[in-house]
Amino acid sequence: MTADPPRRSSWLDDVSADRPRVADDRGTPLSRPARGPSPRRTLAAPSTLGASPAGGPRSPPAPSAIVYGESRPLVNLVLYGLGSQASPRFLWLDLRAKSEPRSPWDPVRMGWLDERRVWSADPDHGLAPDASPKRRAIFDVVRSDEPPAMLARLGEFLRLPSTIQEILGEMSPSGATNVLAVTNVDRISGSFPAKTLAPILSAFAWARCALYVAHAGARPPAVDHFTHVVRVEGETPSNWRDARVRFERGRFPGGEEPGTVAPISEVPYLERWFRQASP
Repeated sequence: MTADPPRRSSWLDDVSADRPRVADDRGTPLSRPARGPSPRRTLAAPSTLGASPAGGPRSPPAPSAIVYGESRPLVNLVLYGLGSQASPRFLWLDLRAKSEPRSPWDPVRMGWLDERRVWSADPDHGLAPDASPKRRAIFDVVRSDEPPAMLARLGEFLRLPSTIQEILGEMSPSGATNVLAVTNVDRISGSFPAKTLAPILSAFAWARCALYVAHAGARPPAVDHFTHVVRVEGETPSNWRDARVRFERGRFPGGEEPGTVAPISEVPYLERWFRQASP
């Protein structure tokens, strides 16, 4: 029997191991190719953030980005390029039913991601936000003298789907902004009313994690909540040289200004992956 690899430390690890679990600690459909589901761990506030609001002097704001377009494999591959440009150790959550075959253009299928950075979840199960405040859970995991601002942010965090909480719990405590890229969010958009999106993005910013998502289809109604927006114009990855990207909002690490429209072949950090994926 092969021993499990040592678990990485994360920003959740300043809570003692014998702290009782959060109430309602059910299993999730989260899976990882190599290790299976990560163990649930008790929530703790990142000590470097304290109660400072996102964007304050102690917590530079984590950006959020949505990539959308009509071709699902094309959009997902642009998402991969943007994520890898933002962080070489970005994490990948694939919303895909187990019965659905992977696209030939899928970054996981092509072996581009270390299996320790990949999660998958069935979009039909377990990804809806928790509408309850879970105040009991908050007081299970924090001291009673925490300031109200901290309790409010913990409340936002605990309303995230448990799948997302687990992934955030795996992230590095190094101080740098982490990046989570999520594919196929159009498949769960009905589970997230517009009023829930702002608290979700706030929770990600508080956890110092940039959330990048891919949406297949027409312009999503929720784009105004994201700091960065990219539209992908093209029909199929096979004709990627004819496809274009529109940087509609926000400046990405590659340097493109908002309003820039460019063929994928002229965006180096995208072109390299499409060229590598081409037969």
